[in-house]
Amino acid sequence: MAGVSARSQSRNRPVDTSKYRWFDDAATLAEDPEVDVFVELIGGSDGPAKFAVEEALKAGKPVVTANKALMAKHGMALAKLAEEKQV
Repeated sequence: MAGVSARSQSRNRPVDTSKYRWFDDAATLAEDPEVDVFVELIGGSDGPAKFAVEEALKAGKPVVTANKALMAKHGMALAKLAEEKQV
């Protein structure tokens, strides 16, 4: 795992994230050269989830998501972007 991004770094989590690089926003994490695959766990059809997935695809990175709302609303456009970037 190359890094972690969430709304709050100080929030108490069941998993210790302190050993991973922290990113203040998911899009920056998606663009990071050390990231090979971007895993989207944000949720929602727009906003940060969509932006981060687009940035990962633009950077030529495969994306893993189970975000049904995002895929239902933007799946075709995201698939086209992935194809253009040969991801």
